[in-house]
Amino acid sequence: MYKNKRLTIGYTTNKKTESMLDNPEFDEWESPESLEGIIKAFEKTGNKVILIDANPNKSDIYKQLKKYKIEIDIVFNRVEEVRNIPTLRQAFVPMFCEYLNIPYCGSGPQAIINAMNKATTKEIVTNYNILTPNFQIIKTPNDTLNGKLQFPLIVKPIGEGSSIGLTQESKVDNHKELVTQVKKITERYQQPALIEEFVDGDEYTIGIIGDYILPILKIPFDDLPDNPVVRDPQVKNIETPFMTVMPYDEEGYLDLARQTAIVFEALSCNDYCRMDLREKNRIPYFL
Repeated sequence: MYKNKRLTIGYTTNKKTESMLDNPEFDEWESPESLEGIIKAFEKTGNKVILIDANPNKSDIYKQLKKYKIEIDIVFNRVEEVRNIPTLRQAFVPMFCEYLNIPYCGSGPQAIINAMNKATTKEIVTNYNILTPNFQIIKTPNDTLNGKLQFPLIVKPIGEGSSIGLTQESKVDNHKELVTQVKKITERYQQPALIEEFVDGDEYTIGIIGDYILPILKIPFDDLPDNPVVRDPQVKNIETPFMTVMPYDEEGYLDLARQTAIVFEALSCNDYCRMDLREKNRIPYFL
C-alpha cells in the first residue's frame, strides 16, 4: 500500500522534561536523546514525523490524534501514561487510533492491557504450558500469604514496566520483609503487589520484530558488580557491557526461542515485543 511512498508518521510519546531526567518514576518516558534518535531514524528513511507529545495535557492526546488524522499515515506509539490507571495506560493511544481509524504499529489495546497486568499475563501463558514462577496478588500488607509459596520471594507492582518498583530489597526472605515491601508498593504505586517465588539463575531478554526472533541476550548475574539479585533500574543502567549474545547452538537456545514465540501468540501481540525469562536449575521461567 505504501510502497515508495513518503509516510507521515505520528510519533506519540511522553517527552521527559529536565526535572524528570533523574527521576526513576519516569524511566519509561522518552529522553531528549532517545526522542531525537527515533525521529532521525524515521526521517533518514525519507519519512515525515509529526511529534505528538502527551505532556503536559495528558487528556489532550485524543484531540491531537483527531487533529492530525488526515495527515497521518501511521502512528508509532510510545505513550506510557495517559491516565493514572496502570494496566490501561499504554492502551489508550491504540484505542483512540482504532476509534479514529488511524493505522498504528504495535499491539492492540487488549494485548497491551493483558501484558500490563503481570498476573493476567502469567495466567494466560500458564494455559499454554509456559512455566512462570508461582505467584499471588496481595492488595494490603495484612493479606495472608498463600502457604504454597516458598521464600525467598519477589515483591513488585502488578502494573508497571521497565523494572519500576524493583530494588535489591524486592527480594524478601521472611514474612517481616514481605510486609515491609508490600507496604512500600501498595502505598507508593497505589496498586496491588505481585508476589512470586524468586528464580535465582541467569536472565535472558528476547525481542521479536515481525516474524523474527532477535538474538537472545543473556544477563549473567554472577558477572555483574556488587552482586545484585534482581534486575532493577540501576542494574539495567550498567548491565550492557556484561551482556552476551547466546550462541544459536548453545543448549537451551531453541527452547527459549520456542517459548518466546508461544508467548507472543498467546498474548496476541503484534509487530514487536520484548520479554524476559530467568532460569533455575537450567529450566527457564517466564517473568
